Amino acid sequence: MYDSKIGIMKNGIDTPALLLDFDIFENNLAEIVSFFLGVTVDLLPNKKIKKNPFLAQKQIDAGTIGITNSNIDEEDVMANKGVKDILFDNQIVDRENILQLEYFAMNAWLIVVVDDFNNIKYWSKAASKKRRN
Repeated sequence: MYDSKIGIMKNGIDTPALLLDFDIFENNLAEIVSFFLGVTVDLLPNKKIKKNPFLAQKQIDAGTIGITNSNIDEEDVMANKGVKDILFDNQIVDRENILQLEYFAMNAWLIVVVDDFNNIKYWSKAASKKRRN
């Protein structure tokens, strides 16, 4: 798990570091999720604010349907740590990155954003390969 630094002076913590009041995090999360109860909306919070699979999973456990991500390298961390529903909100147009996301799709349910018809053809082919497996 994560190494706790409770009680250490802030100048003794290596940076970058995530410093979080977990009670406030959980209260805010509960408030957000309850706000949308009964509304036909699915929450996919952007994980950019935390870059932390443990906190992403806490959001999912609270009722979001997954997370939003925009960095391929971080996608790998999230998928390999059990975050299974990921909206990838950055357009991926080069073949190498598409292949990398195809690989991640073996362990997660990915939704990708596209804005070019040729890109849609690549993703369709990638999704067809996944369905056959």
